[in-house]
Amino acid sequence: MATNSKSLCSRVRNLPKSQACLRVSQFVAFVFCLAAFLTPVSRAGDAPSWMHALTSAPLPDHDNKTDAVLLYSEDIVTVQGNGKIKHLTRRAFKILRVGGKEHGTAVAYIDAETKILSMKGWCIPAQGKDYEVKEKEAVETAIFGVENGELSGINPPTLRRLRLWQEAAISVRGRPDWLFIKLHCHGMEPREESAMLGTSIQNFLQELVKGPGNRTEYRLHFVTVREMVNIILAACDGRGGNPGEYRDYHFQLIDALVRN
Repeated sequence: MATNSKSLCSRVRNLPKSQACLRVSQFVAFVFCLAAFLTPVSRAGDAPSWMHALTSAPLPDHDNKTDAVLLYSEDIVTVQGNGKIKHLTRRAFKILRVGGKEHGTAVAYIDAETKILSMKGWCIPAQGKDYEVKEKEAVETAIFGVENGELSGINPPTLRRLRLWQEAAISVRGRPDWLFIKLHCHGMEPREESAMLGTSIQNFLQELVKGPGNRTEYRLHFVTVREMVNIILAACDGRGGNPGEYRDYHFQLIDALVRN
């Protein structure tokens, strides 16, 4: 894939029943396969020659509202002697408008019996040097584009996402005013340090904490998994009022039990 902006370039590799994604923008091409594959390039970071050849190719017919056009598409399936199947995919897009940036994401679905052995992407900007999306920029995620409560470098917490979590309205029947939002992150992954300690999470928490003081539509409670389970059980038992009062409703900390 190729683009005008390096900041729009990223890459994703996924888990079983997930997908691998590679994100770029303006003139873009990507290659990924389910077996070993290497693309020769003249020097590190340069896009391959077949991709450069496309920069001068005429564009397919399109109207003035078209966001992106497909310049190259190739799929090669090889059945090997050991019964394994290798699938090589190449795509190249010309991104014409900002709305076409979704075409700068390469997605490969994999499962327990399939793995991605190689995934490459390049940006050819209008000015400057080619830019290669490197292996270290790959991330693992669930279904791309679906809100799954993940906090990561490419999925930072935002107030827009908060609205989506609220609209999901996860609650116990009979207690719709208690909404439960369960998020997750990869705290031990060095690449996700910014997601846990960076500017985005700090800004989000500041907006989140000061928000309820200025508005009346919700009251915020930070809870552990144990405390959340207790509050859910209290809701199931028909309890009301302040949910924070039920953090130790059923399951208590071991040291608290010992003291009692």
